[in-house]
Amino acid sequence: MAVTSRIRRNKGGDPVLTITVTGVFDVYRLGEVFTRQQTDFAPIAERAMRYLWRRLGRDRFVAFDLSMNGGKVYRGGWWRPRRREM
Repeated sequence: MAVTSRIRRNKGGDPVLTITVTGVFDVYRLGEVFTRQQTDFAPIAERAMRYLWRRLGRDRFVAFDLSMNGGKVYRGGWWRPRRREM
């Protein structure tokens, strides 16, 4: 996975973790994991998948999703492309 991370403190002294994920495969994998984890991360996963949908296009996204995990992201019900993206 092409990932970098950085931990620092903000002005108030609270820890801040920044994770940078690079590449279609890795963004997809992290987004897919976020769909199954704590619900706080679901909006991040939705943004990531919508970005990939727009970048790849419908047919390529669905084929990619099928190859990665049997189409669970597209068919999973938690995420649907907006009507204008279909």
